[in-house]
Amino acid sequence: MIDFRAASDALADLIEQVDDNDLARATPCESYTVSDLLMHIDEGATGFTAAAGGETSSPAAMAVDDDASRSKVAEHVRDLANAWAEPRVWDGDSDLAGLECRTRRGGRSR
Repeated sequence: MIDFRAASDALADLIEQVDDNDLARATPCESYTVSDLLMHIDEGATGFTAAAGGETSSPAAMAVDDDASRSKVAEHVRDLANAWAEPRVWDGDSDLAGLECRTRRGGRSR
């Protein structure tokens, strides 16, 4: 099992520091603004939380354009880490958008 709650907390803290002026800024990936990157993080966080059989605190963000939506993304990142902190999640297989994932191969088991 990999406990990535500390890393998720660090990412969530960074997300909460983003302000409205940052959202339109470019990222190293030319096709993504900061807002686009936050949406991508949110989609991954909610999808992988579901794959772990966990629940997010709220539905995925439809847009990242204000403090409330950034807070939602940060919470989803924390939900993700909490869902995967359950030892049972690391046994067996998971389903991610119709794609079967073998969870033991994806992480280290103890």
